[in-house]
Amino acid sequence: MYKISLILGVICFNCIVSNFLFAQNPGGVEKPIIWKQNIVSDYRESISTETFNFNKYLKIAENGKELNLPMGNLNKISLFIVFNSENKEDIASIHSGNKEIVITDSTVSSRNKYAYTNTDRKPKILTYVENIKKSNKLDTNGVFRINRKKIDVNETFQGGVAEIIVYDKLLNKNQINKIESYLSIKYGISLPLTSDYYNSFGDIIWNPLHHVGNEHHLTSIGKDKNSNLNQLQSRNAYSDFDLTIGLNQITPNNDENKNNILNNSYLFWADNNGSTIYKSKEPNSEILSIDRIWQMEHKGNLGLGGGIEFKVRLKD
Repeated sequence: MYKISLILGVICFNCIVSNFLFAQNPGGVEKPIIWKQNIVSDYRESISTETFNFNKYLKIAENGKELNLPMGNLNKISLFIVFNSENKEDIASIHSGNKEIVITDSTVSSRNKYAYTNTDRKPKILTYVENIKKSNKLDTNGVFRINRKKIDVNETFQGGVAEIIVYDKLLNKNQINKIESYLSIKYGISLPLTSDYYNSFGDIIWNPLHHVGNEHHLTSIGKDKNSNLNQLQSRNAYSDFDLTIGLNQITPNNDENKNNILNNSYLFWADNNGSTIYKSKEPNSEILSIDRIWQMEHKGNLGLGGGIEFKVRLKD
């Protein structure tokens, strides 16, 4: 493990200053009926020793353990979950007496069936928006249930859940983009290459058109008070090169990093997807390098006289 520390001067680009106080909502999108952003605080006995990008998550892996969240009367739903799955079984369901929406590791089935990418044990962001037919309206006893009990415990969901967000309305594209940007930065899960990233005000904070050729494995540290986002260290969940960057230091968990970053400030990094195989550029040279190149973009103010620390895990 190698550590490299880089001290930053006082730089401020596109600083956003506000004297107003806002209620915190995911991506700045108001009135979620469920926002479980710190599930582990309610289920301490099931906290995983692993993390999703240095954020603790709830481990559901034994004894058919269930997580039930009452939702009330719904005929429209916008759902976001950050989770990983270690098996192929059903992960969650949303149901009442006469209606059920079933979520697996690769599909969401209701009156329609939606497929999404199965990423094995890596964490993923699931976004699901649907208008539920009036005749199938979820009643006041509607429940979001993770890990439905089955007779065979071996067939229950085995994996982790870090965050759940539910709205009783259909969110528009801009609202979805803001929530997905927030979750992507927090959990180190890159959105599709062509995706813009937004802060809670709806401002674009990363535009892939400005980084053509260097938009792979986008990762970030940053702060957005409106979203309760304070991600001070990150690594990408899907990169094949283990690079971690933190503000001044890198700690075992994000909440242990007590450094301060100013609101609406970010550091982004992405790469050219070049080879990560170490090789010599010159004959008989002992100097080895890789073809991967990273590009960084700094927005806002990371802190007066602050620094960043790099950690790179070299392959054996």
